Amino acid sequence: MRIFIVIILFLISAPAFAQLKKPQITGNVIEDTKVNLGIKPANEAPTLTGDPIADLHNAIKKGGAKLIVHLKQQYALASSLGSDGTAVDPIAAPCAKALVPIVDLVINGPKPATIPAGDSMVLTTDEQTIALNTSEPDGPIVAIEKIRILRRAIQSDSLNTACGPLVQDEVKQAKNLMGGITSLITGAGVLAPIGL
Repeated sequence: MRIFIVIILFLISAPAFAQLKKPQITGNVIEDTKVNLGIKPANEAPTLTGDPIADLHNAIKKGGAKLIVHLKQQYALASSLGSDGTAVDPIAAPCAKALVPIVDLVINGPKPATIPAGDSMVLTTDEQTIALNTSEPDGPIVAIEKIRILRRAIQSDSLNTACGPLVQDEVKQAKNLMGGITSLITGAGVLAPIGL
């Protein structure tokens, strides 16, 4: 019975949460469908260069920039104050804030580092010329180090601390939903032979 009440409340309140947009109707069915479904026109589609690594990087960079904006919007919503003066969603806000630098790291890679003067590893003028040549791909050692930096950032305690409660909350909600669905199916199976 409780699951029915929850489902009914969800269905009643769903339109209040939805931001409805009037569909485009111009007479061109194909273009209207693309716009209404959010499918990008061909002129906005990513262009492929033939270099799969560069194409993948460009796609990640373009999509990642939008993801950062969406994470910041999520943070703004989750950290906004409710009528009681506390954050509306104190579980999701820290996770969104912790994910932004990780996504930035995936998109843009680690920030360029400089070696302090006097260190024996300072690049010579010729080495700096080679290092600044962006047409050359990173060497395997540099690529491996960038992957290590990303892995360490993803496995950091700060990210786990910020997103752990959100993951646990979502798992709990999924278990509750699945338990309700299982009860509903089991109940329907028991009542069906009776004719109810």
